[in-house]
Amino acid sequence: MLTDDNMEELVKLVNEELDIASHNLRERLINIDYKLKDVRNKLAHLCDALETGKFDYDDLAPRIVVTNAVASKNFVTFHISA
Repeated sequence: MLTDDNMEELVKLVNEELDIASHNLRERLINIDYKLKDVRNKLAHLCDALETGKFDYDDLAPRIVVTNAVASKNFVTFHISA
């Protein structure tokens, strides 16, 4: 039977679960954000190497593709599991 006390306890339990879930999602988002910043920095360095002529596109293309795939994987993983 749902009494006022039971309802209050249920609300407290649900709030605790929501707080935990929210904290976990925040932590995952921070981690993914860090990874994406790292990927953006790597891509910027690769683009700089291309623009300055230090490397040819054919030399850097595989690394650019892999780096973009890592960024996409992190983004998709977060959205699928969120």
